[in-house]
Amino acid sequence: MNARPGRLPIPYGPHSLTAEWLSQALKADVRSFKVDAIRSGRGKGFTGQVARITVEHATPDLPGTIIAKFPPSGAEARAALNSYQFYEREARFYKELAESVNLRTPTPYYVDVNSEAAESVLLLEDLVGAKPFELVTGITRQEAEFTLRSLARFHADWWDSAKLHQHAWLKPFDWNAEKAQKQYIASYPSFVEKMRGGLPDDLERVGAQLENKITWVQHELSRPPLTLLHGDFYPNNLLTTGNPPVLAVVDWQACARGRAARDLMFFIATALRLEDRRSYDTDLIGMYHSELTAHGVAGYSLDDCMRDFRLSLLDLMQYMVTLMLLLDFDSDRGRALRDLALERWGGAIRDHSAAALLS
Repeated sequence: MNARPGRLPIPYGPHSLTAEWLSQALKADVRSFKVDAIRSGRGKGFTGQVARITVEHATPDLPGTIIAKFPPSGAEARAALNSYQFYEREARFYKELAESVNLRTPTPYYVDVNSEAAESVLLLEDLVGAKPFELVTGITRQEAEFTLRSLARFHADWWDSAKLHQHAWLKPFDWNAEKAQKQYIASYPSFVEKMRGGLPDDLERVGAQLENKITWVQHELSRPPLTLLHGDFYPNNLLTTGNPPVLAVVDWQACARGRAARDLMFFIATALRLEDRRSYDTDLIGMYHSELTAHGVAGYSLDDCMRDFRLSLLDLMQYMVTLMLLLDFDSDRGRALRDLALERWGGAIRDHSAAALLS
């Protein structure tokens, strides 16, 4: 923990917590607590250490369990993610924006970040009873429609809003485009090598065509009209809660201001089984666009939305290159994510002829 005058030190992870620290952070007399790990962040591909904390206290308005989130335990991963300002963005979201978004988000009980030291801590509401979406088996059409109606209302509420420019930390989608371009050029040969012939020829050609176009793609996705993007809108960060059910959204590390279809694309390309997406993804895109229009968005045609969707698929290609190089293919999880990405993401890039936009 790095000491800062007048502020609590930030624990390195859940196992650095103490009853005294929790008492001060939660403004409660914490008598004892227990840590139940959810994910450790030790393996490649995790973006943090997350734990459920069972707390014994006598404060009426504080629940018995909370979620604690920290950066990953490994110094290299911690520094790399901090360079993308993930910790600051999520901390600031919960401090400054969470109450004003029309999506269900966990109530923050304590939030702090020290970007210079790559430290952060979030103590959040445990969404007890919330139902997670299923990534591996894919979601149903009904679940997809429910989710995209909520996403459209969220995007419409922030559409071209002056609020987007009132927070200096809320970056445009292309804020890091030049760095992404250089990293892609340097890493693409390693990606092809790591895939060891498992990369379809047409997808390898798309990747090669994209080498000098990352900056252009991200600039295109940062042109007005802009909205608030979640940035990582896929099943692992989505739950349903309440009766009647509402969509709950967690993990706001990648929030930014950009073209709405970036969230739309990432959800559709990731959440649906290949055969389901091929059957009705254009219907879902049309429904999402109709919802935008119904909630006051004007001057943004369905053709505009489709073009942004296809542009976002090109950005997904560069994201896939980054993710594949992080994953450990010797692990079951790493291989499963690799196969899912090649099938679902590769299929979407191919089916929507995204590479034609590069001509």
